[in-house]
Amino acid sequence: MLEVINALGKGRDVLSALPYTVIEFDNPVVANAETRSKILANTSEAIFNIVSATLPLDAAARAISENSDDEFKIPADVME
Repeated sequence: MLEVINALGKGRDVLSALPYTVIEFDNPVVANAETRSKILANTSEAIFNIVSATLPLDAAARAISENSDDEFKIPADVME
C-alpha cells in the first residue's frame, strides 16, 4: 500500500482503491536478436512518426525512452 501511495499520492480516489490494488511483476523476457531488432524497428518508426508530426526530436526521444523499459534508454548528456 505504501508503494501505491508513494507512486500515486494520497488522494481520495487512490485511498479508496487501495484495498483492491495489487502490484504484480511480470517474468522477465530474454529477447533474442530477432526480437530485439523488431523492438528497434518499432522504436525507430515511432520516433520518426512523432518527429513527422512536428514535435521536437528531444520530445520524441524522451517519450519513447519513458515508454520502452530498458530497450531504449538515452543518456542524460545525449538528451541535453
